[in-house]
Amino acid sequence: MPVILITREEVEAWLTAPWSEARQMQRSAADDALVIVEKPATQIKFSQGTAKGQLPLL
Repeated sequence: MPVILITREEVEAWLTAPWSEARQMQRSAADDALVIVEKPATQIKFSQGTAKGQLPLL
C-alpha cells in the first residue's frame, strides 16, 4: 500500500520511527487528497512560501 506523507513530521516519522509505528501511516488517502494536473512535471513550480511543517504540493 502506498504512503502519502503530507507534513515534514510525517516524513520524519516514516524514516525514523519503529515499523510498529510507521506502518500505521499506510492508509487510504482521502478522496480529495490527490489532484490531477495537466502541466508536464517540468513546468510545475514549488511555492517559495510553503508553510512550516508542510511539503510543497505538485
